[in-house]
Amino acid sequence: MPKIDGMACSVIYKGGKFIQASTRGDGKVGEDISSNVQSLVPKAVNDLQDFEVRGELFMPLSSFENHSTTFSNPRNAVAGSLKQKDGLNSNLGIQFLAYDLICDTHPTLAERFSVLQGMGFTVPPFQVIHTDLQKAFDKVSLERATFDYELDGVVFRVNDTHEYENAGFTSHHPKGALAYKFQGDEKPTFLRGIEWQVSRTGVIAPVGLIDPVRLSGAV
Repeated sequence: MPKIDGMACSVIYKGGKFIQASTRGDGKVGEDISSNVQSLVPKAVNDLQDFEVRGELFMPLSSFENHSTTFSNPRNAVAGSLKQKDGLNSNLGIQFLAYDLICDTHPTLAERFSVLQGMGFTVPPFQVIHTDLQKAFDKVSLERATFDYELDGVVFRVNDTHEYENAGFTSHHPKGALAYKFQGDEKPTFLRGIEWQVSRTGVIAPVGLIDPVRLSGAV
């Protein structure tokens, strides 16, 4: 499935009712953004279980075009807007896209996507493949310009949720999922000079002084 360049968000439901939404933070403690996210996700679903929905908050590119003078890029627009204490500006068009359902049922990710859609969530376009990851990556890469949100790669994930859990986790990411990144933006610049600096380990290293350039909305 496409890897959306947005802001990770976890949404908690108890007894089928929305309870809390938070950012990923450091992986253990995130920021409570419930007041701004509750308008972007179903407030109640036809499910009495307690579960967690993980997804990505993003600003469509079509919405960003109207706010490009205010924000440097769509991702920064989302991050900045969700910290507003006076409520989320609906004119920004920020949306939530669900990519996982954390529960004890539904043995495959494809089934979880189907359940999420039945609850009223939007899920990413995905394809179940058995071989040739390169072909799948190339397909999304060619279709990249047709998406109304920024992509920075393709995510390959084990469909069997039991095998996904058995693969384990590193301190940074689950081993059952891999992100293949697109080539980053490139622009030429000028090397104006070189300075020598002493590094933390005492090594003297050269530092290039270059003209600033703008890439993906950042300098």
